[in-house]
Amino acid sequence: MLQCRIHQLLFGICVATVLIHLALSDCIFPKKILPNGRIRYNAPGDVNLTRANEGYLLRFRCNRGHTRVGPKAILCADNEWTEQFPQCIKMECAEPPSISNGYYTMKTGIDDRIVIGSTATYSCDAGYELENETAAVLTCELDLKTNSVHWSNLTLRCVEKQSCSDPGVSVDGKREGDCCFIRDVVKYSCNEGFELVGVDTLVCLPDGNWTALRPLCRPLGDHCDLPPFITHGAVVGEKKGDFYLPYDEVEIMCEPGYKYQGSEEFNFCEEEIGWEFDFAECEEFFCDPPEPLGNGSIPEVGSTNATAFPYNFDITYVCNKGFRLIGDSWRFCDKKGWSKETPHCEEIKCPDPGVPEYGYRHGSNFEIGSKVTFSCFTTYKLIGSFERYCMPNGQWNGELARCDSEG
Repeated sequence: MLQCRIHQLLFGICVATVLIHLALSDCIFPKKILPNGRIRYNAPGDVNLTRANEGYLLRFRCNRGHTRVGPKAILCADNEWTEQFPQCIKMECAEPPSISNGYYTMKTGIDDRIVIGSTATYSCDAGYELENETAAVLTCELDLKTNSVHWSNLTLRCVEKQSCSDPGVSVDGKREGDCCFIRDVVKYSCNEGFELVGVDTLVCLPDGNWTALRPLCRPLGDHCDLPPFITHGAVVGEKKGDFYLPYDEVEIMCEPGYKYQGSEEFNFCEEEIGWEFDFAECEEFFCDPPEPLGNGSIPEVGSTNATAFPYNFDITYVCNKGFRLIGDSWRFCDKKGWSKETPHCEEIKCPDPGVPEYGYRHGSNFEIGSKVTFSCFTTYKLIGSFERYCMPNGQWNGELARCDSEG
């Protein structure tokens, strides 16, 4: 027989204290894990229960950087839970701010959501420039103190250009003329043993640009052509002048999330031949879908039909009831594929409960839910539990059995 009395109102839910002796369970516990969050039970040991009593309250909280979709608590009432199990999804930033005389381009997460780590790169219209070039990229960031998201910088301004940037001069040449205000003119020439490549005279225009790019000084002797422009990458190497000479070496470096498609990431300038290898492109890197988790699931994969996953995409592994995870529960996509080793789910079994001295044990199955019983020789009595069950946590309930002499 149940006896209840109302004593508290929590989250708008009426909670009853259940006074019961050997009560039967009323509600089946939902999932044991909340991805990117945690479940608060009435008592720590309740995580091992499979059913809950009338009036039992489950509360939920999401990890930092995630927000809850669904109720903050559910109540067991009339043999069912009052609401559906919630989800914890990554927080999203609002659209980045617009800027006068300028615009931005977005790089978002999967499904075009503006999640933590998304960026907005700002550029200015012709004749304008950012007041602070180092602040050209805004990032959607997490504020650890308030557990909220915001853009990293909101003070961008495009201001009218008043001068041209210094175009520089080759170490193997020289220039003449004033630099670098509007309508200034500079004239270039190269040293002996070099030839000028490009236009020799530049003018600074009112829009802040020169009439042409700075000319180069190319050696008349052996040299390598300039490496091509690589989208989402750069060619890095030391050279004395504008061109690479024999025995110079360069490295091709790609932006995070991109992978070089050439045979070698280093290229060598050889005499009379040129570059040792042809230059290739940097292409966006994706990871193939991870291997399915036997006797478990990968929530992030199950929630999407994606056949490829972008750089830095993270996944979590969750085992089914009666199994425990062996290995890391979290992996992410990096330039070499999925990080860490693939985990697996191992069936949970209870240890051998033993056989009491001067007695017997009946049953040899130690899987979850199995039962063993104990009895003693004649003239001995059983001390401890007559029967024990293997619990979901891999431990036997009850007490260790032993046989004591009746004499």
